[in-house]
Amino acid sequence: MAGTDTPSADEHADTDEVSSGAVTEGAIDSGEVCEWGFALWDPSTRTGVVEGFRRFAAQRRGWLWAAVATEGHPVIHIAEWDIPLRSDPYLAKAPGLWAEHRCEAPDEQWTFGLETYGVALEDPLEALGRAYGDHVPVAWDLEWYATRAVEVVDGATSQAGVVHGVVELSRGPLEFVEAPTRRWFRSGSGPAPLPRARAHWGLRAMFAFPGGAVADLVVADQGWCHRG
Repeated sequence: MAGTDTPSADEHADTDEVSSGAVTEGAIDSGEVCEWGFALWDPSTRTGVVEGFRRFAAQRRGWLWAAVATEGHPVIHIAEWDIPLRSDPYLAKAPGLWAEHRCEAPDEQWTFGLETYGVALEDPLEALGRAYGDHVPVAWDLEWYATRAVEVVDGATSQAGVVHGVVELSRGPLEFVEAPTRRWFRSGSGPAPLPRARAHWGLRAMFAFPGGAVADLVVADQGWCHRG
């Protein structure tokens, strides 16, 4: 999703299953640029959580972008565009930010962790400008379990699963039990491997990436999607 590439109008390819042990779990540093992330949606709480971590091996820097969108509340916007890379490729640390995507069992189980501050935005469009709002603490500890085999979507590997865990917010915790969640891994540039949707829940998150690319994401019945 991130990068200098602006998503094109026709960015979604056919989906094919791939064998277990594909690039999702291996060779993280084999490419100059790689990204992995997850997209959670929970009909019971009308909440969506999305996160991506992109590594630029040559520059030894990374990006982390994330959002928590809940019906009736401001969207919590998180963006850090200058993260020094560490020897552990699954760990992201910067002033005021700690995040981890940890593979517990290849193609079967992952752990997603985050501790940071976000900005509460009444209007998601504000994320494309100054992103001015109240700074709020955000933390999550999520366990992801696969429910389907790995697929190839838009040149990325993607896998459906469910999440158990909690997102801690200043207004109180959000607890998830078997919340549908899709994770992905991409080597190289490109948009997040998510479908497009016109009809959605009204939950929206936007990101303005260095280099000019923009992401406009919404939560629909099928999960996080590119708007339109």
